[in-house]
Amino acid sequence: MEDVVPWLHLLRLPSWSLDREPEWLANSIIETIASLPLLTEFTIKYSYRSEAYPSLHLLKNLTKLSVHGRSDDFRGKIVTGVAQAIAGSPNIKHLDFDSDAWWGRGREHSLHDLFSNVSVDSTLKLQNLGLAGIRVGLDARTIRHLRSLTSLQWMRNVVIQDNNYVNSTEGLWHTLKTERIQLAELKTDQMSDDLLQYLSSYEGLRDLRLDRISGDNDSNHLADTFFQEVLPRHKGSLEILHINAAYEDNWVSFPLIP
Repeated sequence: MEDVVPWLHLLRLPSWSLDREPEWLANSIIETIASLPLLTEFTIKYSYRSEAYPSLHLLKNLTKLSVHGRSDDFRGKIVTGVAQAIAGSPNIKHLDFDSDAWWGRGREHSLHDLFSNVSVDSTLKLQNLGLAGIRVGLDARTIRHLRSLTSLQWMRNVVIQDNNYVNSTEGLWHTLKTERIQLAELKTDQMSDDLLQYLSSYEGLRDLRLDRISGDNDSNHLADTFFQEVLPRHKGSLEILHINAAYEDNWVSFPLIP
């Protein structure tokens, strides 16, 4: 392929939107990308029509990996390769894994699956983590990779009961609080008392985006707690605040913070 595109070896940050490429072509492309000498970041997006799922296990030494997919069996066919790419990139700082949970079939995956190939003697120092349509799966084996986290995007969480590790968003916020992981950036569509308790436990949040949040019957209580107890904690650092509530309730009563 480099004979066709002579400057290909100069690429560092390729992005690939995969649609209906045949398997042989998809495999050829991923092999070429993995061989790029300056490769540090990679983004791949699978459409709902994607038929080929080239394994990402060939990717090594990345600092950023972004994987997005919408097809029915996206997760089952790609998670193993993603886990191998993560294990082969010990200095990875930024990880995005976005799966449309409502299109998925089969068992739901978790952080456990993404970190499954990382040696027990190795600890990642992720700073940016974006997850959508995937279970939490927090325990000692996974939380150790998140202790350097400063930015989290957590959307469309999938909750399935599993007593082996934390699977609820409430458990996530409690764990972040207990581990003293203090985010500077957060985007989520979850809203609960546990989230507000976490956000009120520290100062320094710069970017907060609450998207399509709903507190069900506690919406007014959560809104009041947010404006009265959480927002004042970050008034000296907050640069971006985005609130998109599923129901207006008291979320429209934005107070003036002295």
